[in-house]
Amino acid sequence: RYDRARAVFPAEARSARIPIERTRAQLFLIGGERDRTWASGAMTRSLVNAMDAAGKGKQIEALVFPTAGHFLCGDGLYPQ
Repeated sequence: RYDRARAVFPAEARSARIPIERTRAQLFLIGGERDRTWASGAMTRSLVNAMDAAGKGKQIEALVFPTAGHFLCGDGLYPQ
């Protein structure tokens, strides 16, 4: 539903974006490709790209697990 809402309301989605590239913090992000709640894998990659584009790639470490769901240990449907 989040992806559909961003597609229907692109201006609102852009204005709601958190400007992660402004941070001075070290970041550790985790996402899952089988997340059925929101696209955490794609969002994690997007945030990494934003930090890289801002020249802050060394401030972020990210893991995206291909078989992880929203709970990161999977969604109960696949072997862990």
